[in-house]
Amino acid sequence: MLTELPEKPVSPIFISPKNINSVIEIGRSEAYELLKNDPTFPKLRRISGRRVAWLVEDLAAWAKTRPVHEVGPSRVQTKKVKGGA
Repeated sequence: MLTELPEKPVSPIFISPKNINSVIEIGRSEAYELLKNDPTFPKLRRISGRRVAWLVEDLAAWAKTRPVHEVGPSRVQTKKVKGGA
C-alpha cells in the first residue's frame, strides 16, 4: 500500500502522436514526415489494439543526435538616433 507520494512525479513512458510536441518541438505532421523519410527517427510502438505511441526515451535519444546549430551575428540592428549622445 502506497503511504507516501514519490519525491518526483513519474514522467510519461509513451507519448502519442497527438502530443509529440510536448516532448520535442515538432508537430504531428512533421513527425510523420520524419517517420517516412528519416531512418534514424524512432518508430512508433503498438501499445494496444489500435493505439500507437513513441517511447519517450527513444525520442530523447534521437533529439540528442541532432546537430548543434551555430548562431551567427544577430540580424537585428539597432537604429542610430540622430543628435543622440
